[in-house]
Amino acid sequence: MFEFCACCRTRRKSEGDVLMARKYETMQLTEVLQQPSYKTLPLDTTERYSREVLLFPEFVDQSSILSSEQQTLLACVLSVRYRVGNFSRLYSLSHDGSSFHTFYRRVTTAGPNLLICKDQYHNIFGCFASDSWKTVSRCFYGSPACFLFTFYPTFRVFRAQEKEIALMKSDRESICMGGGDAWGLQLQKDFLVGSSSRCSTFNNDPLTCTEEFQLLDVEVFGWKFQPQPCQNRYTSL
Repeated sequence: MFEFCACCRTRRKSEGDVLMARKYETMQLTEVLQQPSYKTLPLDTTERYSREVLLFPEFVDQSSILSSEQQTLLACVLSVRYRVGNFSRLYSLSHDGSSFHTFYRRVTTAGPNLLICKDQYHNIFGCFASDSWKTVSRCFYGSPACFLFTFYPTFRVFRAQEKEIALMKSDRESICMGGGDAWGLQLQKDFLVGSSSRCSTFNNDPLTCTEEFQLLDVEVFGWKFQPQPCQNRYTSL
């Protein structure tokens, strides 16, 4: 199972594009590009987007971390509601500096976003956040649309397990995704170091070759066209 909000369950039953996007997760990039439905997938006629809409967002701002092939793979695994508009870079460690203050100033009203990391081993990984990152959160927040991903050693996506509510948590000291016995992904203040461990929320493997790592670069991309928020989101003490 990949999506757990009621609206996505209904959509999956009526649209082949969700199932197709899920199939892409287990494909090599060359196989994805050869699919006749790679660019335009069928949409339900009740959708407000035409069949000619380019369903996979493009990165209109150049990424200093992701290759064009990696950008394509990430776009392929997004849920239907997030495949409208294009990605715009909100924050870059190499361009904007390491200040958490700058990071939050740029992302706290951004809505859903992709957070992408490169560590000292040049491994690339990150997460999809369904909500804006908050400067202070005493409890978990976000929706089951959140997921972790890694390109180490190959491209893999780890989606939220059913009924899990330990999704996003953040404050002025760290930003975290997942929970339970450990964080699926945690980046500490000013993006100096981070960690990734197996967590019950995503049942994931560590996203890089060591559980603790140093960060070389971090980027956050958001949407120029803001997707409609998922109605089934969690807040937990």
